Amino acid sequence: MMNHPVRRRILMLLMLVGNAGIITLMASVVLVFLNPASATLLSYVIVITLGVLSILIITRSKKVDRFLSRVITFSLTRWTDIQTSDSASLIYLGGDYQVSELEVGSEDWLAGKVLNELNLVDEGVLILGIQKPGGKYIGAPAASTRIEVNDVLLLYGRGESLRSLDRRRKGLRGAVAHAEAVAQQRDVVEEQETGSKQSESADI
Repeated sequence: MMNHPVRRRILMLLMLVGNAGIITLMASVVLVFLNPASATLLSYVIVITLGVLSILIITRSKKVDRFLSRVITFSLTRWTDIQTSDSASLIYLGGDYQVSELEVGSEDWLAGKVLNELNLVDEGVLILGIQKPGGKYIGAPAASTRIEVNDVLLLYGRGESLRSLDRRRKGLRGAVAHAEAVAQQRDVVEEQETGSKQSESADI
């Protein structure tokens, strides 16, 4: 669930809304106890805004994320039987690369097509598996595998490429978006190769 970028944004928004309510309550208590005579609407707004900004900064901190991940993993291992490993943690994710799920809709560019005609590899996207609506799971699907409506794809690639694929629809615009994604991936590969050569030259 958390691997899908849209779902992550929705969950983050819900968390922020919930935390905003807590901050409002805390701000009211603080202002009443510290300076009840001068507690105005502006002071409430300032305290609440600072609180929300603090939460945003904390949630975007990689150090905080790593710390919370260790705490959660330890807690699940120590007190539950829940498996703490997932597909994202088993694959090295560097830079903007990630593992994500995508549910295929009836108007999606992917729907009804065979893998070898999609050329997703040229976009820098790999299909790791396909969850069929009936419960069947296809791991490492073959080039002849057809993607059907309501399939859930497990994908690996750059975040922007996966988001673009999720938004892509059938028709000419979808074909154009695919060509643009392929060209963008070529630029990314060339940039990576240039950076690698420069790094090797610097080491020598």
